[in-house]
Amino acid sequence: MIDLHYTLTADEAVSYYEMIGASSRETRMARGFAAVWVPAFLVALIIALKLYDSVLWILTAVFLSFFWITFLAPRMYRDVTRTAAKRKIEKDKSRFSEIHVELKGDDLTVNGEKKKVKTFVAYYNLIVIAFDDGSNLLVPERAFNSNEQNMEEFLKYLVRSSDKAE
Repeated sequence: MIDLHYTLTADEAVSYYEMIGASSRETRMARGFAAVWVPAFLVALIIALKLYDSVLWILTAVFLSFFWITFLAPRMYRDVTRTAAKRKIEKDKSRFSEIHVELKGDDLTVNGEKKKVKTFVAYYNLIVIAFDDGSNLLVPERAFNSNEQNMEEFLKYLVRSSDKAE
């Protein structure tokens, strides 16, 4: 039997929304645009100022483009995504109440309500569980209180349950 009691924190909710945002189609399009617009601007600038005869200006543009694509664009994108996730939580005025998850045999109950697992995704410090009724549950790693045996048993249950659902 596994008995978990925890309250989700705002930081955990932000990391969840960041994960969702990173995989959405609109976000991928914005990320692609963010990575391409600075190099395109530099090329347009070189053409407009007729600097294409100078190797120094071309190498500078190539270096700045490389620096933008590899370092600055991903960092900017991460900051924008985090800010958007924080705004969503503030806008929704999310209140985080205590969650009680209990696993007895093959029965999973969340706050006294029996749930059937549809699928799950395990991230580095968070488990996201989707249920048949359309609801989701976020289980942070800290909910297991460093008990790796309980975490392993819980993950095995999720694997068995999601295999049955398919």
